[in-house]
Amino acid sequence: MLTGDINPLASIESPEFRAKMKDADLIFGFDISREQDVLMYGRLTLKAARESGKTLPFRVLRIKYDQRTGDQLEILLAAIQVVKGRHDYQEGTE
Repeated sequence: MLTGDINPLASIESPEFRAKMKDADLIFGFDISREQDVLMYGRLTLKAARESGKTLPFRVLRIKYDQRTGDQLEILLAAIQVVKGRHDYQEGTE
Protein backbone atom coordinates (compact mmCIF):
# COMPACT_ATOMS: atom_id res chain seq x y z
CA MET A 1 0.00 0.00 0.00
CA LEU A 2 1.29 3.42 -0.95
CA THR A 3 1.21 6.38 1.35
CA GLY A 4 1.90 10.05 0.89
CA ASP A 5 0.46 12.93 -1.04
CA ILE A 6 -1.91 12.35 -3.91
CA ASN A 7 -1.64 15.23 -6.36
CA PRO A 8 -4.66 16.54 -8.24
CA LEU A 9 -4.74 15.89 -11.98
CA ALA A 10 -4.57 19.64 -12.62
CA SER A 11 -1.00 19.54 -11.24
CA ILE A 12 0.22 18.27 -14.61
CA GLU A 13 -0.33 21.77 -16.02
CA SER A 14 2.43 23.19 -13.81
CA PRO A 15 5.98 23.26 -15.22
CA GLU A 16 7.31 22.62 -11.70
CA PHE A 17 5.17 19.51 -11.35
CA ARG A 18 6.15 18.25 -14.80
CA ALA A 19 9.79 18.57 -13.65
CA LYS A 20 8.90 16.34 -10.68
CA MET A 21 7.29 13.89 -13.09
CA LYS A 22 10.46 13.85 -15.19
CA ASP A 23 12.54 12.99 -12.10
CA ALA A 24 10.12 10.36 -10.75
CA ASP A 25 11.11 6.71 -10.80
CA LEU A 26 7.52 5.54 -10.35
CA ILE A 27 4.25 7.26 -11.19
CA PHE A 28 0.98 5.90 -9.90
CA GLY A 29 -2.47 7.07 -10.80
CA PHE A 30 -4.90 6.95 -7.92
CA ASP A 31 -8.34 6.14 -9.28
CA ILE A 32 -10.69 7.87 -6.87
CA SER A 33 -13.68 5.89 -8.16
CA ARG A 34 -12.12 2.66 -6.85
CA GLU A 35 -9.73 4.12 -4.28
CA GLN A 36 -6.92 2.16 -5.92
CA ASP A 37 -3.38 2.96 -7.06
CA VAL A 38 -2.52 1.93 -10.62
CA LEU A 39 1.05 1.84 -11.94
CA MET A 40 1.35 4.33 -14.79
CA TYR A 41 5.14 4.49 -15.15
CA GLY A 42 8.07 2.51 -13.77
CA ARG A 43 7.36 -1.12 -14.60
CA LEU A 44 10.97 -1.70 -15.75
CA THR A 45 12.33 -0.01 -12.63
CA LEU A 46 10.26 -2.27 -10.39
CA LYS A 47 11.29 -5.34 -12.37
CA ALA A 48 15.00 -4.46 -12.08
CA ALA A 49 14.66 -3.86 -8.34
CA ARG A 50 12.85 -7.17 -7.85
CA GLU A 51 15.49 -9.05 -9.85
CA SER A 52 18.37 -7.42 -7.98
CA GLY A 53 16.89 -8.36 -4.63
CA LYS A 54 17.98 -5.01 -3.23
CA THR A 55 15.83 -2.48 -1.47
CA LEU A 56 16.09 0.76 -3.38
CA PRO A 57 14.72 4.20 -2.66
CA PHE A 58 12.30 5.38 -5.33
CA ARG A 59 11.02 8.84 -6.17
CA VAL A 60 7.28 8.24 -6.33
CA LEU A 61 4.47 10.47 -7.54
CA ARG A 62 0.77 9.77 -7.13
CA ILE A 63 -1.76 11.61 -9.26
CA LYS A 64 -5.48 11.28 -8.75
CA TYR A 65 -7.95 10.76 -11.55
CA ASP A 66 -11.48 9.43 -11.86
CA GLN A 67 -11.93 6.48 -14.22
CA ARG A 68 -15.64 7.28 -14.43
CA THR A 69 -14.93 10.73 -15.86
CA GLY A 70 -14.50 10.47 -19.60
CA ASP A 71 -11.02 11.62 -20.41
CA GLN A 72 -9.12 11.96 -17.13
CA LEU A 73 -7.19 8.71 -17.60
CA GLU A 74 -6.29 9.65 -21.18
CA ILE A 75 -5.12 13.11 -20.06
CA LEU A 76 -2.90 11.58 -17.37
CA LEU A 77 -1.43 9.01 -19.77
CA ALA A 78 -0.77 11.68 -22.40
CA ALA A 79 1.05 13.85 -19.85
CA ILE A 80 3.22 10.91 -18.79
CA GLN A 81 3.91 10.07 -22.45
CA VAL A 82 5.04 13.64 -23.13
CA VAL A 83 7.21 13.95 -20.02
CA LYS A 84 8.66 10.43 -19.79
CA GLY A 85 8.48 9.31 -23.44
CA ARG A 86 6.12 6.41 -22.66
CA HIS A 87 3.75 5.08 -20.04
CA ASP A 88 3.32 1.61 -18.58
CA TYR A 89 -0.44 1.55 -18.11
CA GLN A 90 -1.97 -1.72 -19.23
CA GLU A 91 -5.73 -1.69 -19.50
CA GLY A 92 -7.37 -4.54 -17.66
CA THR A 93 -4.47 -5.14 -15.27
CA GLU A 94 -5.50 -2.65 -12.64
